[in-house]
Amino acid sequence: MAAGFDFNKFLEELNEKYKDQPLIKNLSEQSKQKPAFIVLGLVGVAVFLLLVIFGIETLSNVVLILPIYASFKAIKSKGKDDDTMWLTYWVLVSSVLVVESVVEELFLDDDDEQTYSMWLMGFLYFVARIGFFYWAAQQKGAQIIYEKALLPAFNKIEEAVEGKKA
Repeated sequence: MAAGFDFNKFLEELNEKYKDQPLIKNLSEQSKQKPAFIVLGLVGVAVFLLLVIFGIETLSNVVLILPIYASFKAIKSKGKDDDTMWLTYWVLVSSVLVVESVVEELFLDDDDEQTYSMWLMGFLYFVARIGFFYWAAQQKGAQIIYEKALLPAFNKIEEAVEGKKA
């Protein structure tokens, strides 16, 4: 089997970790389900409630907490490589947020936000945004996008603003 995520092993670890936790044990016994399924169900309910209460946009911003923490750790570290990686990540995130705000102002009016199709498109966008921010942080995606798209664009802007070749 190829290396990767082993879901059965993950379930076994959850079962072992939570089998003696009183609430999980009680729910597991009452429902006749393994503790892992109780934990995953509770996590699913919590995520659903967060979506209902705060909305997908807020949840997509909450996923930035880990990169914030990693950036804090990078600043404190002695090396420069992690600083560059996280600064590149934040340049990408900032660029996405600027484009989002411009697109929202140019193409969305208050009536558009009320339709189901606009809500669904927005929901799917923010789900994709969560995945994109994760990919950018974990798979060095920010570096790839920076080198291929942002750096050439910023070089052109710098040349136009400062009148010199970057």
